[in-house]
Amino acid sequence: MLHAIEYLLGQLDASALTTLRAFGGLQSYPSRSKDPVPADYSTGSVGIGATAPLWGALARRYVDTHLGPGSHGRQYSLVGDAELDEGAVWEAVLDPMVAELGEVVWIVDLNRQSLDRVVPMMGATRLAGMFTAAGWQVLTVKYGRRLEELFARPGGAALRRRLDLMTNPEYQRMLRRTPEQLRETLPGGGPDAAEIIELIAGLGDGELAQAVRNLGGHDLEALGEAFAQIDDGRPTVILAYTVKGYGLATEGHPQNHSALLTERQLPELADRVGADPADPWAPIPPVASPPTCAPGPPSG
Repeated sequence: MLHAIEYLLGQLDASALTTLRAFGGLQSYPSRSKDPVPADYSTGSVGIGATAPLWGALARRYVDTHLGPGSHGRQYSLVGDAELDEGAVWEAVLDPMVAELGEVVWIVDLNRQSLDRVVPMMGATRLAGMFTAAGWQVLTVKYGRRLEELFARPGGAALRRRLDLMTNPEYQRMLRRTPEQLRETLPGGGPDAAEIIELIAGLGDGELAQAVRNLGGHDLEALGEAFAQIDDGRPTVILAYTVKGYGLATEGHPQNHSALLTERQLPELADRVGADPADPWAPIPPVASPPTCAPGPPSG
């Protein structure tokens, strides 16, 4: 994703895009010394990308103290939920000094998967409590607008309860079920089942499939609202629920890490997103005006 963004911004030549993970080519982790476009921080082992901006925030304070006030902004890290297993992460979170670094923002990609499995007991509520106890602001972006609209309908509260109480493995299996199978299994066997059955009966097959995977981490409006709530007086963590491999044929599969599309799946995806497989590096067409986003200081 980082290399794709650099290319679309005109900072990386298209010839480099075919060299990912090749010897001397684009690195699979951001590198200031090996990549053509130096990253803000070199990472690699999990946990480094989360904690490196903390040192950046401390360095800015050192510069302000010794050389006079300089530029100000936020330090953003995109962190995997399974990455929170790293001891270095919690050593940083619990350090009293970190609670004073208000420009630090961690966005947790909460897809409930690790390298090759579904994480069985990834409790966002427990994580939120741990960050809160350490003095962090916690913002949770769980559902997108499509699901929130369904929750407001008759039977919607029952659907929300069902999704909230669903285990991680069961939810991941929902992503690989046909609409017919979803209508059978999504309501579950609890007391709310009848309400959910009636609610989803009014949805087309495509609407139902999209609703199940309409999580907040894929909803730009929901994310924008979260960014607008950031309190710069303390570090912030945004728990953004997502689907690993969102939109791909491999989405939600427990072994989809670094998975490649087949020769049949690639043109299907290209057709769905309006791309041409014969011209894979075509830039995004220009728009009349830039998209709006939540206001806030620039990244540090």
